[in-house]
Amino acid sequence: MLLSKLHDQYRQIPIRPGPITTGLAAALLAAHLAPEIIPFSTSEVCISSDAVWRALYLDDSRLTWLFGRRSHSDRLAEVLRRLVLSTLIHMDDIHLYYNTASLLWKGSTLEHRWGSERFAAFVAYATMASGALAVCMGLVAEHLALGTLGCAVGFSGVLYAMSAVVLMTDSPDASTHVHGLQVPRKLPVWVDVVLSSVMHAHVSFLGHLAGASAGWMWCLLTSWRAARDTDRGGGHARRRHDYGSGRVGGRRADTTHFVRVD
Repeated sequence: MLLSKLHDQYRQIPIRPGPITTGLAAALLAAHLAPEIIPFSTSEVCISSDAVWRALYLDDSRLTWLFGRRSHSDRLAEVLRRLVLSTLIHMDDIHLYYNTASLLWKGSTLEHRWGSERFAAFVAYATMASGALAVCMGLVAEHLALGTLGCAVGFSGVLYAMSAVVLMTDSPDASTHVHGLQVPRKLPVWVDVVLSSVMHAHVSFLGHLAGASAGWMWCLLTSWRAARDTDRGGGHARRRHDYGSGRVGGRRADTTHFVRVD
């Protein structure tokens, strides 16, 4: 039933999803419907502050004596495995459905606007940055006795990064509605992070916050790069692939608005 509804969502998208968006959606579905393609258990790939910290810094002499010293490459491989593979795993059908439906809309928007090459680079950045920020936030929260980042999985962090980029670059001074609240378009992703954690106890607040922060950082870096290129080339040195809409990039804002904040 959910696959049927997802197909209906696909048909309603005004812009056909590009190859990167389609490939990502297929990967999410494949990892859920055929979990054996990922040769690790959920506990071995989930994002956890404790697990990543141990992978990077655990040097207990007793463990070394019992199990042998892990090489730096082994430790790095585990960290990368958790950052990447954790985004492909979803805990249930509903989790998969909402994330995949959100990906089809937001991914299609950004891939159409940027092109597949730049969109692929953004997805890679958002995957690594959202995971790394979530781990750091978890360690800080643990140090302040506010909690920590447990075993988190799902594509939500990347989706929140996409939401932040779309909303902050597409008419950011206009307004939109989030859970019935009217707020400026540059704020709803932050409002949604808070409201989602309040309304749904099972969601990862730190994971969503890290994703939104990664998208915000992308906007800042892109704006800084555009300003730098303008200063160096007198306004004519901007590269062909550095385009977007709104306040980021060199082209006029796209007038098609169909982003959803989930």
